[in-house]
Amino acid sequence: SKRNRIENPWITNGLIKSINFKNFLYEKWKKSKTKADKLGDSEIYEKYKNYRKRLRTLILSAKNMFYSKKFDNCKGNSKKTWELINQLRGKIISKSKSSFLVNGNLIKDRRIIANEFNKYFVSVAQILNEEAFSSENLPLCP
Repeated sequence: SKRNRIENPWITNGLIKSINFKNFLYEKWKKSKTKADKLGDSEIYEKYKNYRKRLRTLILSAKNMFYSKKFDNCKGNSKKTWELINQLRGKIISKSKSSFLVNGNLIKDRRIIANEFNKYFVSVAQILNEEAFSSENLPLCP
């Protein structure tokens, strides 16, 4: 499917056709099951089971070949190798610098951004305290 194609780039069109055929065999076996015969047609099940095993090994070998080629492309370059390892682990370092719009000005300094967030959240707490004090005559904070 489209989703698996993006997440699993080693899945080829041939593997997708094989997966669809495996699903067809599974549905055929499920339809052969009845109340009297809860296991279904054993011949269809064996065919499905063997196809499933072969497909699993094919997908595993396709995945291994995909990553072997990736690592071969990085051979001799430790920086690219570690980038690939971190990408596989899901640890992708963002190269974009954070920037925020404060009072119409684009701020890129992390310290100023942190101070502006601090000012905002402190003011929110003060406003909530003032509203609670004025409406119930009871302060939230002593």
